[in-house]
Amino acid sequence: MSFSKYLFLFDIDGTLISPGGVSRGLLAKTISEEIGEKVHLGYNDVAGYTDRSIVRNALLKLNQTITADLLDRIFQHYVSFMKSEFMVSKDPFVYQDCVDFLDKVQNAGHAVCLLTGNMKAVARIKLEKFDLWRRFDFGVFAEDTEDKLAMPRLAKKRAWTVWQKTYRYDQMVVVGDTIQDAKAGIGNGCKTVIVCRKREKWDDINKMDPEWLGHCMDTIDLADLV
Repeated sequence: MSFSKYLFLFDIDGTLISPGGVSRGLLAKTISEEIGEKVHLGYNDVAGYTDRSIVRNALLKLNQTITADLLDRIFQHYVSFMKSEFMVSKDPFVYQDCVDFLDKVQNAGHAVCLLTGNMKAVARIKLEKFDLWRRFDFGVFAEDTEDKLAMPRLAKKRAWTVWQKTYRYDQMVVVGDTIQDAKAGIGNGCKTVIVCRKREKWDDINKMDPEWLGHCMDTIDLADLV
């Protein structure tokens, strides 16, 4: 497989799609049912974090003992809920500006992969709902690491495994919507594209000085990045 020299790493929630609060609600419901105690997850509890770290933080706040068995039960239950409820919900939607940008990137011959805090099974459910899963040969997911800063490094290794293609970090472009996405890109020396869907987050992200920051990806000029 032949690619030009850039690898674009796409986040899912808030970037490619909006889960419409459905996945967050289902994860809270899952944790509540497994521990028998009411759990609420707000936007700031989940945005930019991995599924595993979200669950750990929720359990710690409730002084719950965290075991591998409990985590396994929660995640199996969560995936089951996602399969039955997310796929039929009308609340999630695609961010067409990001899909259009994905089209531009792929039409220009650049490589793409996923860089997400979702577990792989959850990412697949979310993207298959909108026929986007097939667009990505591989990804880095919550099972791989709870540290988003480590994700670009794993993507670099995985690109070699999947394509036998080596990328320098300055040949990689992290595309996301949160402060954590910006940190993951900038902290590894990657080019960084942040679409700020939450206006109250603008100033904090802007201070990090990503290569591109905007409220809608329609205004990105690919030539300015690569």
